[in-house]
Amino acid sequence: MGATAKQLDIESPQGTDAASQQSYSRAPPIYDISRLRSADAHQQHWNNPSEAERYLGAVAKLPIEVQVAFRRKLLIIFAIQLLFVTLLVAAIEYIPALKDAAHSTLDKRPGLIVVLLIAALVLLFALYKIRKYFPWNWVCLLAFSIVQSLLFASLGVLFKTNVGVINCVMTFVWALIMIALSGVRWKSKHQDGESKETKVKLLNTFLAGVIGYVIVGAGVGVIYAVAGDDFLTKYGIIGTLLFQLVLLLWFAHDAAKMHKKMTPDEYMYGVIYFYSDMILLLALAIVVAFGDTPIIIDASVGNAMNHVNDEAAIGVDDNA
Repeated sequence: MGATAKQLDIESPQGTDAASQQSYSRAPPIYDISRLRSADAHQQHWNNPSEAERYLGAVAKLPIEVQVAFRRKLLIIFAIQLLFVTLLVAAIEYIPALKDAAHSTLDKRPGLIVVLLIAALVLLFALYKIRKYFPWNWVCLLAFSIVQSLLFASLGVLFKTNVGVINCVMTFVWALIMIALSGVRWKSKHQDGESKETKVKLLNTFLAGVIGYVIVGAGVGVIYAVAGDDFLTKYGIIGTLLFQLVLLLWFAHDAAKMHKKMTPDEYMYGVIYFYSDMILLLALAIVVAFGDTPIIIDASVGNAMNHVNDEAAIGVDDNA
């Protein structure tokens, strides 16, 4: 058959002459050994039941309606959390009594901002660890949201700017646009032998994020054109649009990856991962600004992003 004795796992008979044995050894192999090894390495993923179950249960592998429901639940929770943060930040910055109290507190205790930052990081870590334990995961999310709001408001009061409120509002409106676009479908036709098959797909999540950013950015541009520097300074508007570009497209990228890695009942994890990545963005911004410890930060980013960027190992196809 053209295969070696070793490949067929057959021993040559005792009386086989040297010429016959030589012909066996020179016969071309049927199989590409490197491909077999590659297939075996891939098969190891399926030997782990949890990996196989996650692959088969990933949102991207489920019916369209399930995918739409997952997107909406994830984004609605995110939008509610953003609305809470936005209202609290706006209250502290625009209600005179609260603003005066914040000024007085920061004047007496300037290190409070550092305390709030550390508290936010600790709560975020705790939120990640207890994300599966209801209702403590929701309680921790509420505590994190309060600390996050106080931190943003304190920075706004300290530097006398409303950039924090504007960024919160922009992100909230973007989340609403993403919710509206989460159910948009389109049809694609492809040839399957002699017949053409029509497949319904959802709007790509990253593309939806780009559309949302364009709409939000255009709205902010119109407001600035009307209100001028009373709304925000020229450099403030440029910095805000650039920051939102990076932040919102990162969120959109994360949301697309979550569809490949998460099951339908894990939608709450999305808010946790969104904020984990926002902190990573802050770390990267610090590295770009100061450039002192790029290797440490890069390693941290690489480890933290494993939860969304290793889908290639199980080869999930997605229209996210």
